[in-house]
Amino acid sequence: MIAAVCAASFLANGVLQLLLALGLPLGRFVLGGVYPVSPVMLRPLNLAFFLAWSGCALAYLRYGGLLRRPLRERTARGIVYASTLWLFIASAFNLFITASDFERYVTGTLSTLTCVLSLYLVWHRDGTRLCPCRINARR
Repeated sequence: MIAAVCAASFLANGVLQLLLALGLPLGRFVLGGVYPVSPVMLRPLNLAFFLAWSGCALAYLRYGGLLRRPLRERTARGIVYASTLWLFIASAFNLFITASDFERYVTGTLSTLTCVLSLYLVWHRDGTRLCPCRINARR
């Protein structure tokens, strides 16, 4: 369930980037709200982010056991670990550095919630592998 929520969050962010690439006036949610409409020169980057966030959504679904393909388990795990780190950094910027209230309260809240869920997912699923001090009680 947590993997599905994280995937939905990444997909929502991907759709936001796609809408920005199409020229909709949603710029107040990104880049500190500097551009009400994404400039034409940034739209290919918005499209690239749409593809990247969609890939992250697929990785969370694979990591959570909700999909078997198109990613290998090891690849999905690496993407989820990198995404969790990215979410931590993005949350700090969205909550504390941005000048946009929309980015702070909407995007920042979403990234922080997704970060916490992602950390929980990684710890719950791979916690015994991440901490070498744990002893497996099964024999």
